Amino acid sequence: MTNKEIAKLGVLIASIELGLDGIEVEFRGESFFKRKTINAVFFKEVYTIVFNEDLLEFSHEDNILKCAFHETRHAYQMACIEFPELMNIDVSDVEVEIWKSEFECYFGPGDELYETQLIELDAVRFAEELFNDLYGDE
Repeated sequence: MTNKEIAKLGVLIASIELGLDGIEVEFRGESFFKRKTINAVFFKEVYTIVFNEDLLEFSHEDNILKCAFHETRHAYQMACIEFPELMNIDVSDVEVEIWKSEFECYFGPGDELYETQLIELDAVRFAEELFNDLYGDE
């Protein structure tokens, strides 16, 4: 299986887990990204995850899956904000409101506030938990 196929599979696995459908996956070179070290980005306007194919080429399967899970969680967060009546929301209304405000005023990688945002903490937690649920005993 290629790394691109692993990335797509990771998005599919997380989408099923989160009750999502129709998340698009694209691959672009590092020049597409604001920072060359970014593995992937979720574009909320079009529910698309774009992977950095230059970094993907050299990434380990575990990291690709965790990245795919992480970015898919961002799609879930946005769906909870935009379509709460359609989602099986696994957090409080207060947390969804925080997600909304953080998406509106987002601090990207490299900013000192990036890792303190609830949307990032939640996506990291989800990715680790799903990975451990699926592969933790191997």
